[in-house]
Amino acid sequence: VEGREVQVSNDPFLVFTSEYFKFTASKSWAEAAELGNNTDTFVYRKYKSTTPLGILTIRVNAGSPSLTTNVVPIRLQEGKIAEVGSPSEHCSNSVPASSNLDPQNVVVEEVAFRCWTDGTTYISSAGERGGDLELLLLRPIGETATYSLSYQSTSFETDDKAILEVLKTFETR
Repeated sequence: VEGREVQVSNDPFLVFTSEYFKFTASKSWAEAAELGNNTDTFVYRKYKSTTPLGILTIRVNAGSPSLTTNVVPIRLQEGKIAEVGSPSEHCSNSVPASSNLDPQNVVVEEVAFRCWTDGTTYISSAGERGGDLELLLLRPIGETATYSLSYQSTSFETDDKAILEVLKTFETR
């Protein structure tokens, strides 16, 4: 696909590259270009053998996910990801028990977002401590762009570390 590069070697990792970012992940990941649009939404699948485990969606200047169940708090420094925390518990734990099950605005791990309170699908999004799910990151060309990264489990196995694998190597381009 034009504009995308995947480097393959004997190394157990792949480097996924777009015009806006790059990250390194294990070979259990594959690009799912048919689910993205090659402009501002990029999608990757994680597999266990041939079974899809989840979907990572990276949006660039395209808004944040509408609903999330868990957040991975990060700290930004000088427009770059400086620290990646651990995935939170389900955000419904931050909603008063007397609340209805409609989506609620919450703050978890110092990150503000819309919680899918009765969501049973694991959806973990990166969020800036003291901010929200839209990460304002500096690109090497000197401009900033808004990035959002979310991982949705598609199997009965919840892999709360999948998004961490990407965030720890994520760089803007």
